[in-house]
Amino acid sequence: MKNLYRLIILSVVFLTGGCATFAEQQEGKVTSTPSGADVYYSLVYKHGDPVGEKKKWGTTPFDGTLKVALFHAYMIAEKNGYESEIVAIPKSGNFSHHFNLERDYGLKIRDERSIFPNDFVKSVIGIIGTYEQALNSSRMLSASVAARGRSELQNLMLDFPKYTDSALIYSLKNVSRKAKYVTGLPSAYYNSDEERSGVRETTKWINKVKFGLGVSTDF
Repeated sequence: MKNLYRLIILSVVFLTGGCATFAEQQEGKVTSTPSGADVYYSLVYKHGDPVGEKKKWGTTPFDGTLKVALFHAYMIAEKNGYESEIVAIPKSGNFSHHFNLERDYGLKIRDERSIFPNDFVKSVIGIIGTYEQALNSSRMLSASVAARGRSELQNLMLDFPKYTDSALIYSLKNVSRKAKYVTGLPSAYYNSDEERSGVRETTKWINKVKFGLGVSTDF
């Protein structure tokens, strides 16, 4: 039994690079523009989502302490009306970080709405409908539906090149990009975590577009 305990201790020392402690206290200074962002931390960040419950750390600006050594830890800054932002926390040593939060894209699209012609908006709503159909189809059928959505988006940008740099087109590209994780991935590459995250992220960007255009949504 003593030999077993010795083996466990040696394994811990090896895995921690010669240190048998599992965490060291780190001090962090966190600020943001604008201030007043709620900052959370999560020990693992995977496929666009914290794994496990994220924990509130503070509201910017603040100085805080954290014990996260040996883990991949991330800070998530959130503020109403702004896009959330996520950054990795160094595994050791004190640190500081400033979040430059970007205005929420749903609000950006709402501000742009008046510049878009009706034909353009009608096409966008059709593309959103195509991707919603892809999300509600079987995995194999969703691939062809999503491919149609990508084709519709490409044609839209060709027909209305002056709006290529708009927040609306940026958001549609994100819909298309996130949907690839849930639209008929080959079984060899299928990952249930990626699929769940893909559904969540695709739906999030669809809702931003619908909110900005004033279409009914749970945004």
